[in-house]
Amino acid sequence: MWSAADRCVTCMAQYSENTCRQNACYRYAEVGCAYCDSLNQCGLSAQCARFRQGTEHSVELTYHRQLNRHIALQPSFQYINNTEGNFTALCARLYYSF
Repeated sequence: MWSAADRCVTCMAQYSENTCRQNACYRYAEVGCAYCDSLNQCGLSAQCARFRQGTEHSVELTYHRQLNRHIALQPSFQYINNTEGNFTALCARLYYSF
């Protein structure tokens, strides 16, 4: 969508459907956007999935920071709503490149 020097904003959308309703997940849609520069990536996305047992909606916010040439850290927060209730998840990934 937009870029200048080492910075950019990108957007995405995806949709898939399986005509066989016997599969656990038969419909999935997602939209999102991300900001990137030389050391940072920040993204926000929203998902909707249709399962045999019901529908699930979720939102994810993630941030990826390159700490040095070898190490990066990526925390992620998710809010999930389905027939079982409302849930939140917080996770972190540590990347080591060699």
